[in-house]
Amino acid sequence: MLVEALSFEGDAARFALATQTAVALGQGGLQIEVRQGNILTTYERQSDTPHIFFIDLLGICAFGEYVERFGDMFQALTIREGDCVIITSYLAARVGWPRVYETFDGEFLLLGAATDAEKKACYRRHHPSFTLYRALRRVDLEDTLALRCFGGISYRSRSSMGVFGYTVEAGATQFGDFAHNNPWHTAVYG
Repeated sequence: MLVEALSFEGDAARFALATQTAVALGQGGLQIEVRQGNILTTYERQSDTPHIFFIDLLGICAFGEYVERFGDMFQALTIREGDCVIITSYLAARVGWPRVYETFDGEFLLLGAATDAEKKACYRRHHPSFTLYRALRRVDLEDTLALRCFGGISYRSRSSMGVFGYTVEAGATQFGDFAHNNPWHTAVYG
């Protein structure tokens, strides 16, 4: 049962749209509170009930400050056991493939991706997992929290996108098992 829904928007135009959408959904019985801000930096957990975090990124979940932001959320128990994290991310390497290859060289090695084609496919399928695992390691919680990817799907919006879903459980996150346990699908539009 949905108890409370919050939406965070930092951009003024997107905040206005989210507010209008929340009003329309409220007329159908779904109450959503819209807050100005960034969920990764401003959300403070108010209850111990399991949360579903839907993080609709405007960029790539692999660069920038995402390792630090997710690490802070794990460390502060903002994201904790029993929660679900759903992330959208661009699949294209907007930073350039050479930077991707260099940044994730260790991950590609562990996952057996040797050729450029294998690395590109691996990156598209796993880069949010790379980020979340690095976030756990950053705050020394990879032996305390077990992240499980329950699936991902690629789709086409204005560009190539992916949605990735994770559960957070007690236990340990072993990178190889974590990254390989990722059912992957491609959306087909007709």
